[in-house]
Amino acid sequence: MSCDGGGATRESSERVTRGSIDPTHGSGLQGSPHSVDQELVVYLTSEASYKKAVRIVGYEGSDSLKRAPTISFIVVGEDGLSKKIQSKEVVAAFDKKGNMGIRWGHFYAFRLCSALMGESSAADGVVRVSFVHYNTVEEVDRLIAVFEEVLV
Repeated sequence: MSCDGGGATRESSERVTRGSIDPTHGSGLQGSPHSVDQELVVYLTSEASYKKAVRIVGYEGSDSLKRAPTISFIVVGEDGLSKKIQSKEVVAAFDKKGNMGIRWGHFYAFRLCSALMGESSAADGVVRVSFVHYNTVEEVDRLIAVFEEVLV
């Protein structure tokens, strides 16, 4: 296939809208108003999660044209600045449950984390949850159930 799209099929051409690819294509969610990652964004940005001190790092909306299917967050203390739960502790709780791959760290963006959270919190970084085309709603539901346990 050529870089200019000369070999594109009708199906792939139909998925392209204003220069972006349909995020639900191939996910089993065609016709669904939310993609899998949007369900988690809705949960993490809910009032209940806010009361549990969850703060999204970056764009908080669920518009798939404005965000990648990766969600980073921290759990802040009462002062809104310090961490209530270290990112590595959140991930350790998920690791104990097994079969869920979320990670923590600064992901080679230490200076950005320092600017957003202060240098002392930057070393612990953020919790990051990433999705791909084969993740299911059931997997998101399982993540949310574990979040409910961890973010008490």
